[in-house]
Amino acid sequence: MSAAELGRQPLTVVECDLRQVIGGSEQPITYRFSSADVIPPLGLDARPVITGISSLPTKLDIGESLGMRAAITIRCRDFLNDNDVAGGPAAPEATFFRLLKARVPYVANRALRIISGYLDGGSFQPERTLHYLLTKIDGPDRQGQVTLHCTDALVKADNRKAQAPNVGTGTLLAGLAAGDTTATISPAEAADDYHANGWLRFGDAKEICSFTRAGSTLTLDRAQRGTAAEDHPAGDTIQEILIIEEATLAQVAQLLLIDYADLDPSLVDAAAWALEDATWLGAFRVSATIWDPTGVAKLLQELTQQFPFFIVYDARVPRLDFQAIKPGAFALAAKLGERSELLRDSVSITEDPEKRISQIWFYFGMKDPGEKADDPRNYARLVPFIDRQAEIDHGEARIRKVYSRWLPADRSAVVLSIGERMLSRLRDGRRTIGFDLDAKDGAIWVGDTVEITTKHLIDTDGNPLTTQAQIIEAAEAQPGTSNRYQAEDLRLNSRYCLYTDDALPVYQQATISQRGRYGFYADDADRLDGGADPAYSYL
Repeated sequence: MSAAELGRQPLTVVECDLRQVIGGSEQPITYRFSSADVIPPLGLDARPVITGISSLPTKLDIGESLGMRAAITIRCRDFLNDNDVAGGPAAPEATFFRLLKARVPYVANRALRIISGYLDGGSFQPERTLHYLLTKIDGPDRQGQVTLHCTDALVKADNRKAQAPNVGTGTLLAGLAAGDTTATISPAEAADDYHANGWLRFGDAKEICSFTRAGSTLTLDRAQRGTAAEDHPAGDTIQEILIIEEATLAQVAQLLLIDYADLDPSLVDAAAWALEDATWLGAFRVSATIWDPTGVAKLLQELTQQFPFFIVYDARVPRLDFQAIKPGAFALAAKLGERSELLRDSVSITEDPEKRISQIWFYFGMKDPGEKADDPRNYARLVPFIDRQAEIDHGEARIRKVYSRWLPADRSAVVLSIGERMLSRLRDGRRTIGFDLDAKDGAIWVGDTVEITTKHLIDTDGNPLTTQAQIIEAAEAQPGTSNRYQAEDLRLNSRYCLYTDDALPVYQQATISQRGRYGFYADDADRLDGGADPAYSYL
């Protein structure tokens, strides 16, 4: 039944958390707007001015980057201000949004919530809240139209907005001889831009020093990490270096996002990140020396390209999820079929052969972090991965060069695992499956793993194949009725299993879920049903 048939009227409310100077001090204040075609009920302090909302949803780019950020536009109509803008009376001809922009000139990165729900029995019943960041307010134009623009929190990791390490804002007050162990930051007010301890360098010299800071005074341990002490003249820039040693992927991602991109720490469930890392990514430990300020998005892109994980923003919570790429049986994948979940005539398949790779040249063991990160001569090791059969099948070679600052020269075994997995996933390009689901299945969202069975993907006998795929995009198709999804085929061509414990039943008594997750030894006749004599055991 539709909302109208149920006597419910759809209503959207937008809340903006701004900061405004009132009575000489800056104070938080929330402004609410609602659908222009619905009179807000009593008790809902909202201005009915929203004429439309459009969005480009968050899109994952698995194995490549942080993906595409959500872009939402909220269209409103302006109206004469009637003491609606806090801060006291204004000229009678002043409109609401003109006065709001005058009194609240800084709106970027303020919290914005889009709340969808229904009017039911004279009260607003919210059903879904999406959390974003306001980026700007355009207008009013000559027709009195205003547009609010917002995006998701990961935009703060953009290379133009966040760099690691922080740029050096101070210089040496006096020259530093090779034997000196103290230095002074100039100007003194720049001192607060530096950490209390860490690593640094001076000017364009290659010497690395560890330091502790008290005010503008630095206490130095000179000539660290295999470098030699040098003389440094007054005025040389004092530049911090970010050194990461034997860290987990979750630790590095959290460091970059919170300490350098300044994301709200409440978006990260540190315990959940650590558990996901320990469970699925425990074999990976990374080390790197970041010599110059480098975009946080670029550093995270390197990590998500080279290691099997991704980070996604869930606007419904809000929360940043850290997830390993893993088979559907271990990701609690929802099973989607055309006779049940997939809506009729909604499935589409898109192939992207331009993303096909037949060779990966994996460089690792960086020699000098002060030199170019994409120079093959700056790496001690190269392991090439070549799929000759793929080149025969597709009639050409496709080469990708990977430069890993994150893996020392003694990590060949790890590189073998990474390169083989990467090549397997990309040998035939990328495949995307589009489909619609009923709103009742709305718990499925970006980042989730699903198992899709459809007549559009079949084996050589014409039977539908079950494909493990990752949701890379999700959005409402028909508000309150259905959602539209894009999912990328994970190309998991191998079968995976967990070792079992003694509490599990034998194969013929195990559930379908247990058989999909755990391994069982077959008997000498390659039977798993046990026959008359169930001579097999668990892996």
